Amino acid sequence: MTALTPDELYAYDCQGYVRLDGFLDAPALASARSFLETAPDAHLPDTGLRRWEAPHRRHEAVRALVTGPAFTGAALSVINQPLRLLECYGHESSRGAFLYMHNGQTLDQLWEGGIRASRHLAYRCDYHDGRLYTTYVKLIAYLTDVGPDGGPFCYIEGSHKAQLPFPWPDAVRQRRTLLSQSGHPMLRTVPVRAGDVIVLNEALLHGASVRVSDGPRVLLAASYGPSFMTDWRRLEREPGDVETAGYADLDDEVSFHEEADGHG
Repeated sequence: MTALTPDELYAYDCQGYVRLDGFLDAPALASARSFLETAPDAHLPDTGLRRWEAPHRRHEAVRALVTGPAFTGAALSVINQPLRLLECYGHESSRGAFLYMHNGQTLDQLWEGGIRASRHLAYRCDYHDGRLYTTYVKLIAYLTDVGPDGGPFCYIEGSHKAQLPFPWPDAVRQRRTLLSQSGHPMLRTVPVRAGDVIVLNEALLHGASVRVSDGPRVLLAASYGPSFMTDWRRLEREPGDVETAGYADLDDEVSFHEEADGHG
């Protein structure tokens, strides 16, 4: 397996992510792009975002990649216990696409009827006896170059260690203003080249800034966690069934855009 180096582990611990330059060679890039051969599962015409759900179940090349030693070795370096694949998806987005800032640690939410809740999930990274123990890590493989105007990955510096929820604007619609370098003094962006991979601690407050350049932005993402973690799936807060009720997880592009348009 391909383990992260001590320098890469230090960067991951300090930043909440680490960028692995040139992680995918030409054959691996071709394998990762194979999901584009089929129709997407979701399409948002207003932003040009297309999403493929679980491409590893339909494309053997993708499955071999996300379950192979390079991806799982990098994940194991920061999980350090028996792991499993929690989710896998592919993206293609064009001009105007973006992703709201979100994270899996401290998040303040306002529900119907004025119910307010600050949830603190176990998407975190602990340290013990020289090892990091992350409960939800995502590998984002970039299949095209993403420059400063191409909708790069962005994050709030230090937020993976924050114990207080981020001070969101009152209106959800205003969150889009955060996705610019002037939106918040601690916002950082990470341009990448095709073949680069970002190893992300999901506790980090992150998103994708607004894409203002032309051409596609394509990525393949795979999330891992300890074997006791369940698969990622959307949950309804009030399904009428106490066995399946949960918090709606906002790590989903469709719900983000519906919310922004006043439909969520």
